Amino acid sequence: MKRGMMLSLLLMGMAPQERKVAELPADVLEDKIRGGLLGQLFGNLNGLAHEFKYIDEPGKVETYTPGLPKGAWTDDDTDIEWVYLAEMQKTGTFAIKPSRMAELWRKNMNSGIWCANLYARQLLDLGIEPPLTGMITFNPWSEFNISAQFVSEAFGLIAPGMPDTAASQAIARPGMT
Repeated sequence: MKRGMMLSLLLMGMAPQERKVAELPADVLEDKIRGGLLGQLFGNLNGLAHEFKYIDEPGKVETYTPGLPKGAWTDDDTDIEWVYLAEMQKTGTFAIKPSRMAELWRKNMNSGIWCANLYARQLLDLGIEPPLTGMITFNPWSEFNISAQFVSEAFGLIAPGMPDTAASQAIARPGMT
C-alpha cells in the first residue's frame, strides 16, 4: 500500500466541518489495517470447518489452533470487500459508484457467492443494476441475509475510530448486499 494513502482515504467522504483528524503514522495505520484483514482471513478460513455444523445446538470446540494448512484464499465472506479495497487503492477514492461496483462484480464475482449476493449477481446478468439489486423488491434474499455483516468489516478497518464514516461507506453500497 502506498504510504499515507489509507490515511487520506479515511478522511474522504466527510464534510469539511465534520472532519476530525487523529495523528497516526501511515506505517502504523497500514500495519493495523493489514493485521485486521489477515485476522479476518484467518477467522473466516478457520471457521469453515464449523460452518453449518451447529444448527440445532451449539458446538463444543474445546481446542483451537489457528493455521492455514491448505494455504490462504478468499472466500465468500471476504472476496467482495477485498475487491472494493483494491479498487479504492487503485483509484485513490473511498466512494465507488454503483455502476463501477456492477462492473467489478461482473468481472470478479462469478463463483463461490451465495444467497443475496448470488441473487444480486444474477440480477446483474438480467440488466438490473445497483442499487436495485439489493432491494427486497428485486432481491427477496436481502430481507434476512446476514451477508452485509461479512462484506462490510473492511470499512471499519479503513475508518478506525470513525464509525459514522465507516457506516456511511458501507451503506453507500446498498446495491450489492
